[in-house]
Amino acid sequence: MEQIIYLVSLAIIFLIGMIAVIISNFLRMPRIILLLLAGAGLNMAAEKFGLFNLFPDKEALLAISVFSIVLVLFVYTNKVKVEHLDTNMQYSSRIAAISSVLTLILLSFFTSTLLGTGMIFPLFFSIMMLSSQYADLSGIKSSPKEILENESGLSTVIAVLVFFAAYMLIFSGNSILSSIADILLSMGIGVLVSIIFFDVIARRCRGKQIAFFIAFALVIAYAGAELVGGVGVFGVFPFALFFANTHLKRSDEHMRFFNKASGILEVMAFVLIGIIAGGISISFALIWKSILLFSILLSLRYISVIIVLAHSSFTEKEKLFIALYSPKGLLAAALILFFALNTHLTSITMSLLLLFLIYSAATASTAQKLKKRFFAKTFI
Repeated sequence: MEQIIYLVSLAIIFLIGMIAVIISNFLRMPRIILLLLAGAGLNMAAEKFGLFNLFPDKEALLAISVFSIVLVLFVYTNKVKVEHLDTNMQYSSRIAAISSVLTLILLSFFTSTLLGTGMIFPLFFSIMMLSSQYADLSGIKSSPKEILENESGLSTVIAVLVFFAAYMLIFSGNSILSSIADILLSMGIGVLVSIIFFDVIARRCRGKQIAFFIAFALVIAYAGAELVGGVGVFGVFPFALFFANTHLKRSDEHMRFFNKASGILEVMAFVLIGIIAGGISISFALIWKSILLFSILLSLRYISVIIVLAHSSFTEKEKLFIALYSPKGLLAAALILFFALNTHLTSITMSLLLLFLIYSAATASTAQKLKKRFFAKTFI
């Protein structure tokens, strides 16, 4: 009976999330903000009418976050193709690398300094802010668009792998060598699953069957790595990398299926974050600190873009757009859910994460609406 109640509650959460998406499209505002507000509204309703027992429990929420992370890792690793190592891909990889290093070091330091905390939360906070995921790149010139798409894939992969490597090193209690051995073992499981899939299954299956077996292979790679004492995402990564760089018939059609699935999970994840953070009060002091930290994050990204594109043909306005257009998507939401469910987040730290999601959505939406001021008249 509990399972049925949880399924019904998830269906209601998704329905409310879709209504929020429709309203956001009508109002032409970032849907992330309305999804978070919808979750907060559900939290208030549950508190008023005593309906918290109808929400999914911790295990169900954790499963949603893990599945979302696995799906995002697979989808965005598909953007990392060896055959696409052109000039724009090189720009993207350098921007992702430099931005990640600067963010991990400097944003962690300033977050720890301003909040007066240790380095554990600031480190994971910085990692969760590494990735960029784009819902709409229409009307953007081809070169900046290609850089943004490539950088989103690379930054997402970096964020997932660094997050779980750091989580294992800090919270597992194992030594560094033992943790590295577990990571390598997990990747070995992923390689084994990849060999079996591409040598046996992919050759014999046709059509929509392959999408099913891809999902099955992702589950096996993740579960297999976990069963041997490793980390599931490091089992998924080799399989995703194999898939991205292997010519498989109708692969674009299969990816559309997983993109739609990630869209559904994104709606649910942001509503769930709104539910979790619904009762949190945000002080004025935290607001100005969060604005300062977000300004630092954008500045670090802009510095990375300036360094990499210094001698390129990109204009200063195009460089600024690439730096500003960095919305947080399903991965950030899933990592926040995972971290919140497995650690103790204070109201201050949860509020900071919530504010950063809102700031990034608002900044990216504003940049998107003003894109004609950043680019020439010719668009693709």
